[in-house]
Formats: sequence, structure tokens, C-alpha cells
Amino acid sequence: MSDDEKLSLKQLRYFVAVAELGSFSRAAVTLSVAQPVLSRVIKALETDLEIELLYRNGRGIVLTDAGKMLEGYAKSILDTAARAQNEVMALGDTPTGRVVIGVPPSVGRVLTLPLVKQFRISFPKVVLKVIEAHSGHVLEWLATGKIDVAVLYSAPKSTTMVTEPLVEEDLYLVGSGDHPSAPKTEGVPVRDLGRYSLIVPGLPHGLRLLVNHVCEQAGVDLSVEYEIDAMPAVLDLVEEGVGFTILPYAPVHKLVSAGRLQIWPIVDPHIRRELLLVTSTQRPMTLATRHLARMVRKQVKELVHEGRWMPVV
Repeated sequence: MSDDEKLSLKQLRYFVAVAELGSFSRAAVTLSVAQPVLSRVIKALETDLEIELLYRNGRGIVLTDAGKMLEGYAKSILDTAARAQNEVMALGDTPTGRVVIGVPPSVGRVLTLPLVKQFRISFPKVVLKVIEAHSGHVLEWLATGKIDVAVLYSAPKSTTMVTEPLVEEDLYLVGSGDHPSAPKTEGVPVRDLGRYSLIVPGLPHGLRLLVNHVCEQAGVDLSVEYEIDAMPAVLDLVEEGVGFTILPYAPVHKLVSAGRLQIWPIVDPHIRRELLLVTSTQRPMTLATRHLARMVRKQVKELVHEGRWMPVV
């Protein structure tokens, strides 16, 4: 075997299959190759590396220390090769491969369904994965390459990030209209927020930090009854009349439209936050990624126009 053929992807793929399955016969079936061919490839690999990678015992094969080391490198190389293939193919005229977007739960509650449905229709050859987490985690995943596109509420200025404003949201006091403490006025001044038993995320959740900051500036002490980071649980408790919460309109649109919850604008001052579309300059912008970013912009605009992202006034 010549030098330029050493450690080919095929050799590594065959070796990993044998190592993972612990048997030449099972690996041969999985790879759809004849067992003698598979044995020759592994033997040639050991000859080129001048070291024994595995040995047979009565129960199958066992990796030597060298084999264990090569298995780790081989898996990493094969994974990198697969990602490279996906990203290169995604640069073609028809997007293919896999693309991942990260969104906060409050955004995912209204954006994920229409985005996934439309993306599947428009780009059937692209696998779309959606991950929900708080903005801080989403930003970290974008920086480390775990996701390709992020939708979040805050991002530090950085040469490695490209940010684009999507929409500016007002925050509302959310509760049951039947609650004894339900506001009697159309809006709730910031100075009065301390009157309501709140069910809100714990620190350092971005929404909680924003509300705390505005209230501290106004000299208001919030009455936080429960700290819960799971939005479905928060909304269930609020609907049951356990307390109130503070959220933008989008994640409670359906409940408000159904008459199950009520919202009151927070005023004097309004509490607003900006939603951003963020991509990384450290990863190649594939065609699939560009189309996903474009579709996020389109879906947000449509949701705003339809009155599902913010109330129609």
C-alpha cells in the first residue's frame, strides 16, 4: 500500500465498525462487505502503522491500547468528514444537510411550529433541529458551534457575532382575570408591580434581570412568590390563580385569545426588550443556514402582522 493510501476514510470506517461491534462477522454484515475483505483491510492498517490494533479471543475481538487510541481519533476524523460533506453539499443550488437553531422557550412557544412546517415544505432535503434554552445558553452554543443560528434577547458586541434586530417587545403582567388581585385598570404602572404575587424565572434569567433592574430604578420591591424556570408550569400556575407572571405577548397569545388568561401592559415606564437574530462569523454560512435565517425573519414578520406576536391595537 502506498503512502497516499494510508489511513483512508474507508479504513477508519471499517476499523471503527469492528471496534464498536466487537466482531468481524457483525461488522461485515453492517458494512455490507465480505468478511475476508474486511480482515485484509484491518491487517493492512496494522501493517502500515506497524502495531497491533486488536486481537481475537473466544468472545470476539479486544482492542489493544493502540487500537483504543486509534478508535478515538478515527471517530473524530469520520465525524469531521461527515460535517464537511454536509456543509459543502449545502453550498449547492439545493440546500441539503443539517441545520440547527437555538431559541428561548418564550420564542419557541410561538415560532417553532410555523417555522418547522414552512421549512419542511420549502427545504425537504435539509434536516432542521430546534433546541430551546435560555438566551445565555443559546449564545454559548452558537459560540461553540453547537448551533448554526440563534434567536435571543441579548448578545454582547463581538467581532465573532453578526446580530440583526427582529422585533421589539413590550412586557405585560399576565394573570387570571378572576384573580382577586387582578388589576382594575388597563395598564399597570411599574410602581405598582410590588402588589402582585409573582411567579417568575430565577436569576440570572434575562427577563428577570431586566424586570429587576427597572424595578430597582423605580424603588419597587417585587413580591416573588415562586421562582420557576419552566414556562409551561408557570402558565399552568398562573391560570390556576396561584399568582401572576411577567412575559411578552407572544407566548401567551393562545391563552389570552381563548379567554384563559388576561394581560395588562406595564407602563410608566414600559418595559421593552429586543429580539435578535444572531449568527457566528466563525462558521461557514452554508446555503441551508442562510435560508433558515431568511425564513426566521419572514416568520417573525408574519406573526407580528397576524397579531400573534404582539396584540393588535
